[in-house]
Amino acid sequence: MEHCLSGDGQLNVYHFCKKAGIKEADFYTEFGSLDAVRHHIFKLPFRDTLEALHKDENYANYNAHEKILAFFFTWTQELMHYRSFLLQEEKHHHIHFYKQFCYSFYHEFDEYANSVIGEAIAKGELPSRQFIDKAYSKALWAQLLFLFKFWLHDDSKGFEQTDAAIEKSVRVAFDLIGNSAIDSVFDFGRFMLGQFQRK
Repeated sequence: MEHCLSGDGQLNVYHFCKKAGIKEADFYTEFGSLDAVRHHIFKLPFRDTLEALHKDENYANYNAHEKILAFFFTWTQELMHYRSFLLQEEKHHHIHFYKQFCYSFYHEFDEYANSVIGEAIAKGELPSRQFIDKAYSKALWAQLLFLFKFWLHDDSKGFEQTDAAIEKSVRVAFDLIGNSAIDSVFDFGRFMLGQFQRK
């Protein structure tokens, strides 16, 4: 399906159906627009990644750091099935492409990331911080977008630079989430706020 969307960006449903060899009426039983097709394709690597992870008997025993590492490594592997299509989409739609990509599975990723972080907090792997716990999943989403763009432009053999970027960025993310220095900063901030309120 994705190869029929590749082109100069002037494709409409009629031309898409002609290239795909399907009836236009059949198209509309599944999708309302070409953007809906793109959203569907963008979701596939994410959904295939979760399916692969949950089939892995070892995954359930991973800590949060290991789970997020496994997610990104598996996700970039799944993305390779769609690399030519994604490169074409970025080339012809660029800004619109990233907006569509972000919209397509943000809520599903947010739910996944929150479940991993929530489980880690419940197990005591990560500290619970009242005001910023919910921000962890947003930080992981920003990391996903960074890694996606990095991977899209990575021309190293076997995407070894992307693998290195995944390993290093996830390590930094979990060092920050688990680092007591953050708690010290918040304690100091609360202390200073209290001092100003007393004056």
